[in-house]
Amino acid sequence: FLDLSSKFDHYTEGKSEEAILQGLTKCREAKLFGEGDINMLGYEYLLDHKKPKIAESIFRANTILYPNSANVFDSYGESLMMNGDLESSLKNYQKAVEIAAENEDLDINLYKENLEKIKLKIKARN
Repeated sequence: FLDLSSKFDHYTEGKSEEAILQGLTKCREAKLFGEGDINMLGYEYLLDHKKPKIAESIFRANTILYPNSANVFDSYGESLMMNGDLESSLKNYQKAVEIAAENEDLDINLYKENLEKIKLKIKARN
């Protein structure tokens, strides 16, 4: 975990994403982190540490590690929106709704609400 923490401390946009993915993959394989742990770590960097680009990398990694989870795509969409990438945010919110529908996820209405919010943000911007 210290190795992963070091990757966060020395984050360089465009260069650290793969290292963060590798670090989180190792933590998952060692059964140190699961999907929810990684998601919480992402929100910690997004909200507590105010490091939205690191959070975005964490959430992106979670979508790769858990590609059948609507929640990870919803969280990634939120971080993209907060970082101003509304189009990518929209795609991830749509993916969250698609996965939620396939999995009969009980939180599907939340994902649909978030999708509608990003659509309104994009519409308001244009």
